[in-house]
Amino acid sequence: IALRFDQAMDADEVLKALSIKADGRKQSVKLHRGKAPSGFDGNDAVYVELGKELPKDANVEIKLAAGLGSAEGPLKTKKALTTSFRTYPPFLFREAQCGYNNRCPPFTPLSLTFNNQIDAEAFKKEWIQVSPEVPGLDVSVNWRGLSVLGRTKGRTTYTVKISPELQDAYGQTLGKEVVTKWKVGEAEPMAQVEGQLFAVMDPHGPRTVSLYSINVPSAELSVRRVEATDWSTFVREAGRMGW
Repeated sequence: IALRFDQAMDADEVLKALSIKADGRKQSVKLHRGKAPSGFDGNDAVYVELGKELPKDANVEIKLAAGLGSAEGPLKTKKALTTSFRTYPPFLFREAQCGYNNRCPPFTPLSLTFNNQIDAEAFKKEWIQVSPEVPGLDVSVNWRGLSVLGRTKGRTTYTVKISPELQDAYGQTLGKEVVTKWKVGEAEPMAQVEGQLFAVMDPHGPRTVSLYSINVPSAELSVRRVEATDWSTFVREAGRMGW
C-alpha cells in the first residue's frame, strides 16, 4: 500500500502512526524496503507491505494517529487521518435472463450476469457451451455480463454450461462449472400477406394469394367486389388501420 503526503516524511514515524484494519481486524504491516512503484519513489511517499493478503470483499480502513509530523518542520497533525476502500469480492455467477416479462421469443439473446467485470481480452468463446446446438451461436463480453445470441428454436429449453476457467478483471476464475437453463418460448404471433398492401394477380398464373403466419391458428378472410372509383376509399382506410 502506497501513502502519499504533501511534504517529505520520515517513513519510520509514519509506520508507528499507521493502523490498517480489514473488517475491523488489525493487519500486520511493515515498511517496503525494495523498489517502490513508479510515482511513489519520492520522499513524500511511504510504501508499506502487509503481513498477509487482505481478505476478499472486505472494508479496509487506513488510519494515521494524531501527532504525526513531517520531515520538513515541527508541526504535527492535530487529529487522526483516515481513509478506506473495499477489496474486490470472489468471482461469482449471478443470473441468467432472457427477454422481458417472462417472455423469451426465438432469436432473443440470453444475458449471463456476474458480480465482477469480465476480462474481455482473456475470454474464449468455447468457455460457453450450449446444447442442443444453436445455429449461428455467438458470445460477446459486456462489462459484467455475457450476451449469448443465435437462431434459437421456439418452445425449446437449452442447457448452458459456463467453464470454470472464465476469468474476471482481477485474474480470478469461477473455479467450478456453472450450469443454467435457457428457456425459449413461443415466437410472437405474426401474419403477412403476399404483396402486403396491394397485390396484382397474374391473369396467366394461379388464382391464389399466400398468407404466411407464425403461431396464428386461424384467419378470417373478407372478399369484396370493387371498382376503380373505390381506390381513394381503400387508401384512406388502409392508412387509418395502419396497413
